Amino acid sequence: MKSVKIFLALLLVLSMLTGTAALAARLDLTPKQPETAEEPAPAEEPAPAEEPAPAEEPAPAEEPAPAAALDPETQQALDEGKAWYFGWTDEGFSKEAALEALDRAANAGSGEAWYYIGKLWEKGCATGRYSQAMACYDRAVELGFVKGLYAKGELYRQGLGVEKDPDMAAALYQQAIDLGFVGANVGYGNMRVYGDGVEEDGPMAIEHYTAALDCGDYELVNRARFGIARVYELGLPGVEQDYAQALEWYTLGADDNYGPSLNNLGVMYALGEGVEPDHETATALYNRAAFHGNDMAYYNLAWDYLDESLMEPDEATAVAMFEHAASLGCTDAMLTLGDAYFDGDYGLEANDAMALDWYTIALEANSVEAMFDIGLVYYYGGDYIEADKAQAFDWFHRAAENGSADAMDYIGYMYQHGQSVEQDYAAARDWYVQALRTAGGDEYRAEVVRSELQELVDEGFTTWDEIDALVAAP
Repeated sequence: MKSVKIFLALLLVLSMLTGTAALAARLDLTPKQPETAEEPAPAEEPAPAEEPAPAEEPAPAEEPAPAAALDPETQQALDEGKAWYFGWTDEGFSKEAALEALDRAANAGSGEAWYYIGKLWEKGCATGRYSQAMACYDRAVELGFVKGLYAKGELYRQGLGVEKDPDMAAALYQQAIDLGFVGANVGYGNMRVYGDGVEEDGPMAIEHYTAALDCGDYELVNRARFGIARVYELGLPGVEQDYAQALEWYTLGADDNYGPSLNNLGVMYALGEGVEPDHETATALYNRAAFHGNDMAYYNLAWDYLDESLMEPDEATAVAMFEHAASLGCTDAMLTLGDAYFDGDYGLEANDAMALDWYTIALEANSVEAMFDIGLVYYYGGDYIEADKAQAFDWFHRAAENGSADAMDYIGYMYQHGQSVEQDYAAARDWYVQALRTAGGDEYRAEVVRSELQELVDEGFTTWDEIDALVAAP
């Protein structure tokens, strides 16, 4: 009941907010049914580029059977489920209502309904949600809904519920494209944006996203727009950073009530990327995105409730927002709740067992931070979890293998002081050096590592000349 009241309060705030900039004026900040908007041309037409080579996976023994036509009752249930899923109803997004309607359509043989049930599993907060989603996508493909191949590819691309396998992802995207579903080009675009098995490449990403714009699928048309916006916002290799283009492409998705675009447009207003900082407009956009079921919007709203520069901090509401974001699959919210329970923040009583639970759920999304945080729980222990340095070392090692400078630092410290491993100053030095090389712009972690290296220098186990040479080595 509390969360319902919070949401209604947010909608009331939304109704009182008005945009202050020209672009905000273009955004009707009231929920509406999606409309088709004309695409702007990218700043420069990307040069033709070859698609990433698909993996040499054998083609399935049988192609998916053509999807059977649905009877009117099943089609109505499918349409109802999608409306709840995308938040096109007067009440906005509802996971429960979407699942109930989609379940009826799926039981009547709709492959598309199975696809959206899979998306609901992804938009969840439970162990095994990605493997459940994969099973739903398999069923969708069996029933002739080719978009399920793209969804499977996305799980393989990110390693969600399966071993990360960019080659398998590419093979699934290509199979969908070969069967006439050009929207799967979004997957190729994602590979180029996030560097999954291929080099990051802005022009190629834009080309793939552009190829998906005419697929006729609401979700993937807007995912393509979102992808193009990200390329310009980040300024990926081969494309100059261009906030104006990013705003334009995010606005297209926002005009179509696409939650991720609404949220990211809000972030640009909050940060003042290409526009004057305007948190009022940002909050209004977060509210619209939340209305349409976007998890990151709830996460951003939660931080607003903790920002004393915006309002009197309201920790209870912030925690409720984090919990709602987590229930929609937001890994960042899961980690934040884990941290809050671990440290006893935001009005929550410190509880290491609850922290471990949240970190473990975040681990479903292959979160490297979750690996490190689980290591911290076992390293320090608490009222409910007994300290276990050997377990901590294993989790730190797993996080370090995935690029965590924090975990590398802790491993170095454990070698330096002989905690669950034999004391080894050379190994400690090497792990500290690796942490220093990996820390990048994390000045806090880099400073901690330098102080630990200074101890080794003071004790005569190494020199700064040796350390500097190791850091500079290829």
